[in-house]
Amino acid sequence: MNSTSTTNAETGRSSPSIEDDARHYGFRRSIRIVKEAVALENYAGELTSLRREGQHLVGLCPVHQEKTPSFKINDGRWHCFGACNKGGDVLDLFMKVERYGAGEKMEAMIALAMRYSVELGPPETWAPKQVRQQPVRDAMEELKIRRLQRFLYKTAAPFITDLNDAERTWRECAPLARMWFARMQEEKE
Repeated sequence: MNSTSTTNAETGRSSPSIEDDARHYGFRRSIRIVKEAVALENYAGELTSLRREGQHLVGLCPVHQEKTPSFKINDGRWHCFGACNKGGDVLDLFMKVERYGAGEKMEAMIALAMRYSVELGPPETWAPKQVRQQPVRDAMEELKIRRLQRFLYKTAAPFITDLNDAERTWRECAPLARMWFARMQEEKE
């Protein structure tokens, strides 16, 4: 069996190797465990009031401020037909509400699992090998910094008037959270 990546002659694209597929299996498995354990209806119900409308659950979108319900849940998937026009599963909603970026799916998965006490097994099964080699302490520090950033953002949220202000405020909270965390670490020493 060949474990190196191969190139498709027609498209010129390389296909993933068997090793690449095995490396990502643990991460996909962990995400599946979290999605099965945390019901979207329960998580969304903590964020906004939901009411049944036929087969759908409907409510105000927890991702943005609105007055007319545009947030719908059906069959474990959500979609907002309002200003954000986003959708997905429970992990996608968690990432939007808690403001995780696209490259932070692993951190979001761990935070959601911790919030709902979902057992993921030993850390070496959570992610691809190159991610597992990253020290756990660094990942935990990054989670603490993200929590500080969310705290700072939520403190400023009542004063935000539009979506552009919200994005700018979120970006400006990141370096403040890092400085605050560094100062807290210095005080511990």
